[in-house]
Amino acid sequence: MKKVEIKASYKALKQHQDLFNIFSHILKSIKNPDFKLGLKELGKQVDQFTISVLNRMGNLEHVLEIISFLNETITCQIIQSAEKTLMKKSGQVQTIPFCWVNMGSDARQEQVVRTDQDNAIIYTDPAKDHEIETELFLKQLSTLVVEDLAAFGFKKCVGNVMAVNPVWRRSIYGWMRALDEWVGSAEPEDVRKLTIMLDFRAVYGNMTLAERVHSRVFELFGQSMSVSHYLTRDDQLFESPKTLFGKIRTHRSGSCKKCFNLKTSGLVHLINGIRILAVNNRIKKPSTLERMARLKEKQVLSTTEYNTYRSAFTLLMKMKIAHHFLGKKEAPLPDNCIDLSRLTNSQKKELLHALEAVKVLQKKINKQYNVVWMNFFN
Repeated sequence: MKKVEIKASYKALKQHQDLFNIFSHILKSIKNPDFKLGLKELGKQVDQFTISVLNRMGNLEHVLEIISFLNETITCQIIQSAEKTLMKKSGQVQTIPFCWVNMGSDARQEQVVRTDQDNAIIYTDPAKDHEIETELFLKQLSTLVVEDLAAFGFKKCVGNVMAVNPVWRRSIYGWMRALDEWVGSAEPEDVRKLTIMLDFRAVYGNMTLAERVHSRVFELFGQSMSVSHYLTRDDQLFESPKTLFGKIRTHRSGSCKKCFNLKTSGLVHLINGIRILAVNNRIKKPSTLERMARLKEKQVLSTTEYNTYRSAFTLLMKMKIAHHFLGKKEAPLPDNCIDLSRLTNSQKKELLHALEAVKVLQKKINKQYNVVWMNFFN
C-alpha cells in the first residue's frame, strides 16, 4: 500500500495541537474495523477538519498533502474491505495482482473539495482459463469500492471515468493497447482520455504495474511529436483567461456577465501547460507543484518562470478554495464562478497578474509543441 509522503506537513500540523488531535482521531476512525458503518459521518468529519486546516495553516502545499493523505488512506481501507468481503463470499484467497489508481485532481493532490471520482484498475494479464474469473472479481471489487467512495462523499463520475467502466479497468496488455491508440490520436475523445490518464497516482496494490504503464507513456511520447501537439491544441480550444485588451475574460451572456470561471479559464490552462512540459521531460509526479519543482531542477523552467508559475498557481488555488469554503460550516457544492464585481481592486490586480502568468505559459507551450502544419490535416 502506498501512502502520500507528508513528513513536512505532518510536522507543521503538530504545531497546532488541537488540529493534530482531530487528525489523529479521524485516522483512528478510518482504521477502525467497523469504519464502513459511519462512512457518511466520517466524510463530514473530514470536511470540517479541512475547513479548520484551511483557516489555520498558511502553507497551501501542506494543506493539500494532509487532505490527500486522508483521502488516500480511506480509499485504501475501502479497497481492503472490499477484498475481504469478496474473499469471504467466495471462500477463496485473492491472488490477482492489481493496482488501484486515482486520477485527475485527486491524483494531483489538489482535490480539497471532494468532487467526483476518477479512478482506474491495472491488473496482471491472467491466464486464458482465468480471464472470466479475474474480470468478474475486479468488476465486483470496483463496484463495491465506487459505492463506498460515493458514501464517503466522492460522487460518481458523470462521465463514467471509474474502475466500474471496462474502459478504465484493463490488464497490462489492455492498457498498452489503449495507450498505443490514444497517443498521437487527433480524436478529441482520445485526447481527453490521455489527458486524464497522464494525471494518475497509484494508491493501492502492485505498484510495479503502474510503473510499467508510466514507462510506456514516456516511451510513446518520445516516439511521437503529434501527441504533444494535440494536447497543446486541446488546451488552446478553451478560452484564454484574458481578452485582447488585457482584461479578465468574463461570461458574456446570461445572469452572470461579470463572472469569471476560475477553473476552466485559469487553473486548467496552468495545469495543462505544466503537465505537457512534465511528461515530455519524463517527470512522473502528478502534482502540479511537484512537477514545477522538478522542471526547475531540470532547468526546463528558469528560476523566474518557476516562481512566476508557482505564485500564480498558489493564488488561483487559494482563491478557488476560499470561494468554496468561505463562511461555510460544511463542504460546499463545487462552484468556480467568481463575481469580479465583489473583488477588491487589490484582489483584481493580483488575479490579473496570475492570469498574465497563465497566458505566458500558454504561449510558451504553443511555441514549443504546436506543429502548425499538422493543423491542416486534422
